Amino acid sequence: IGKALGTTRSRIVVCEGEYSGSLDISRGVEIYGGVACDFAKAGAKAKIVASKPAYGLKVSKVTGAVILADLDVVGMNAAAPSESSVGIFASESADVKVLRSRVEAGDGADAPAKKDGAFALAAQAPKGGDAVGNTGGASATSGVCPGGGTSIGGKGGDIGFQGDDGNPRPPGGGKGDAIGDCGAGATGKNGTLGTPGMDRAGAAVVASLAPAGLTGLTGQDGASGSIGGGGGGGYGTMGAGGAGGAGGCGGQGGFGGAAGGSSVALLVFASEVSLEGTELVAKNAKSGGSGGSGQAGQMGGFSGNRSGNACNGGGGAQGGSGGNAGGGAGGIAAGIVWSTGKEPKRDGATKITRPTSSAPAGGEGGGGAATKGIDGVHADVFEVK
Repeated sequence: IGKALGTTRSRIVVCEGEYSGSLDISRGVEIYGGVACDFAKAGAKAKIVASKPAYGLKVSKVTGAVILADLDVVGMNAAAPSESSVGIFASESADVKVLRSRVEAGDGADAPAKKDGAFALAAQAPKGGDAVGNTGGASATSGVCPGGGTSIGGKGGDIGFQGDDGNPRPPGGGKGDAIGDCGAGATGKNGTLGTPGMDRAGAAVVASLAPAGLTGLTGQDGASGSIGGGGGGGYGTMGAGGAGGAGGCGGQGGFGGAAGGSSVALLVFASEVSLEGTELVAKNAKSGGSGGSGQAGQMGGFSGNRSGNACNGGGGAQGGSGGNAGGGAGGIAAGIVWSTGKEPKRDGATKITRPTSSAPAGGEGGGGAATKGIDGVHADVFEVK
């Protein structure tokens, strides 16, 4: 059939039998099945078995008429995560007629497993440097955190000097101590806890439709937490102050749940399509994927120790936890899914078969009901807006 489509012939007659391979039509043409292979009498429909889930037959950007008659188009089950199966896809074409045919989609594919935030972080940020003799402890740094930013513990004061502030400041870094008596509250101040990342919403729309095909929508990724403030450096008197510990890096937000795969017999984008005496069969669409959980923020570094009668540094603060992600949309199981232009026409002899159970659920959000993805769709005809 593909070889015939590569010619300029306007009419192609296909004898009964099974033909493997998805077809692409990019010009006006009439394709007829329903004849025996001696072409002398009527026969069974020519059966086109898809070789890829995206479609069994696609009509794309055709300005003239395309007639598909007495054909049996069988879609392929989707396999890759979130992949959809489509029988016939008409895209940006002016006049497509499907007559006395049967168009069946395969099953959509499952969404992948949820993915939690997981920056590669040590269990704890670096400890502040210990004072040595009359020299204050060296600053500790988190280095550049995966989510951005750096936390620095304040240097300990040399003998007779105040310790440095921790960073980032303001407001996160601990204040370096300037009090000579290292009693209660006289050490370098602890850093301020990092801010947790925000939870994000689940998919609010089931899918989008474009010339490239149908795309189920994913949930939003959770936001990363902010870094914790570094501890302030200790004051040096009759000795040197310890340095503040570095603040912990913020945790990574969870990743948005992916959409469940769809099963659509006839997919139509910006095209005029009419159906006569045709059966459309949709199979199983799948539930949306769950949104991932945010990662806990890294623990702040311990304070550095003083020497002599001086002050310890302050402790670095824990980074903020990452936000939870939203769930993905459930898939679509429908005879016809269309967008842009006019709804496809169908006569009274055209039949749609599709699942009648509850529509596939949207994916659970990492942050509970507020972050759940939208449920999928079971419908004879569904418009993507």
